[in-house]
Amino acid sequence: DTVMDFALPDDEGIREVVLGEVHSLNWDVTEPSPNPHRPCPVRTHIVAPGIARDDSLSPFPLQYSSQWDGLRHVETGGRFYNDTDPARVDDPASTTLGIQLWAERGIVGRGVLLDVAGHQAAKGTPFDPGSRFEITTALLDEVAAAQGTTIERGDILLIRTGWAGWFQKLSPAERKRRFQADSPQAGLEPVEASAAWLWDKHVAAVAADNVALES
Repeated sequence: DTVMDFALPDDEGIREVVLGEVHSLNWDVTEPSPNPHRPCPVRTHIVAPGIARDDSLSPFPLQYSSQWDGLRHVETGGRFYNDTDPARVDDPASTTLGIQLWAERGIVGRGVLLDVAGHQAAKGTPFDPGSRFEITTALLDEVAAAQGTTIERGDILLIRTGWAGWFQKLSPAERKRRFQADSPQAGLEPVEASAAWLWDKHVAAVAADNVALES
């Protein structure tokens, strides 16, 4: 047998581990429902008497639960990321701009939470997550300073808008009324300055508890 000796990297995230507890951040596979963009997955319990049990989810749209958007998701000006031709993206045999490269090794890093909703509530200026509220870069800096949080190169930034928790407390009728294809919600201000802020902070990834990250 070969014994492999290795050293852990001098990583801020590793040094911050105290309890070693693990918390899943995945949302339920049927949320948010009802969804104006996709039909809700339906579970079918499959019985093979005396042999086994199995389950099936159908349909299984990728706009449910927690997700990463791949670089082939958004087209602008008739082109995709890195000036990629839509024909390459639409070719069934093509893996261009696919998310499979991220999935081969996974994404692991230090997660940093900026609780914007909690910060605004503590200030006495709470906002309705189901209404348009633009989270500016100035507000992100304010939240980080109030929390005593320093964003390091390579961090995975999590922004709490409060939308998911707000949505789950609504009645079925209110969910359908408040969540439409054009429904407003809280999120990052959709301007170039937001992208520049993320770039300048050198974050590896950014995610939020709303539908689209931006407002």
